[in-house]
Amino acid sequence: MKRKVIIDTDPGIDDAYAIIAALNNEDLDILGITCVCGNKGIDIVVANALKLTQLLNKDISVFKGAITNMSNIRNKTIDPIDADQVHGADGLGNTNLDYDDHNLANISAIEFIINTIKKYPNEVEILALGPLTNIGLCIEKDLETMKQTKAIYSMGGGIDKGNTTPYAEFNYYYDEIATKLVYDQLQDHVKIYMIGLNATHSTRVDHNDLAFMLYEGDMIGKIIHNMTQVYGQLYYRHYGYLGAVIHDMVAYLYMIDRNVADKVFTGVAIEVKTDKEHRGQTTIKKDIKANVNVVMHCNPDIFKSLMIKSLFKDKYEKYLKVKTI
Repeated sequence: MKRKVIIDTDPGIDDAYAIIAALNNEDLDILGITCVCGNKGIDIVVANALKLTQLLNKDISVFKGAITNMSNIRNKTIDPIDADQVHGADGLGNTNLDYDDHNLANISAIEFIINTIKKYPNEVEILALGPLTNIGLCIEKDLETMKQTKAIYSMGGGIDKGNTTPYAEFNYYYDEIATKLVYDQLQDHVKIYMIGLNATHSTRVDHNDLAFMLYEGDMIGKIIHNMTQVYGQLYYRHYGYLGAVIHDMVAYLYMIDRNVADKVFTGVAIEVKTDKEHRGQTTIKKDIKANVNVVMHCNPDIFKSLMIKSLFKDKYEKYLKVKTI
């Protein structure tokens, strides 16, 4: 039986990798793609989700979700999102893909998530690639239904590691209130897998991988190669990497194959801080058990092999034989 999955996302270049891989996976039943404000504003991320479903020729509904974080929603304000230097003006590396709105649903992401979990209690897995605002709003609206989620795979957080502040990763920093709600309300009931910066920064897509995608990946490979150029420039300027960390792809690959991880803290409880200085910081509560598994490190070779297999299944054997200098 296929796994029932909702992709909650803010595409985003690294989201695009994960979404393309998930849409290629015949073992997954992608019930819908719910969009959340994060890497870009809500209208751009919705457009990008529509672009990706059409690029893969998939008839999967896209749902518009939270237009800002929970703090702003409560205060009836909106902070502008501008991550052009990370993801490009269009959020997908300035690839400017065509799309229309025939896959755009007419109900909200919040309504869809709750209704779907009610329909399939203890069967739905959420691949959460962006801020956790949509899930936090679902908890506020119907906590008992959200307790019947089978699992949540969240790309976010980090233990003693941050990329937006010294303490916090972007997704959890952007909506620390929703993040705290998810862990405080669900970690005793739902399996939560935190795939944060400790895990993602143990992997990297390098220029050899991108060249392979360009040369062998046909149209999809060329698009992925091209959209990653903006992202790669950021990593070179900030970290000195020749390549990039594709955070959300790590979360997706862990969801489908635990072998990608070689260090995981299992059965722990997570505390999320919301004070101004430590906003979005995640720490493991000592001597307290819960249902959170925190991925701390991944095998970079397994990551690369699984990534290529997920994106370009028919090219995998050739990838293994490619020589690099």
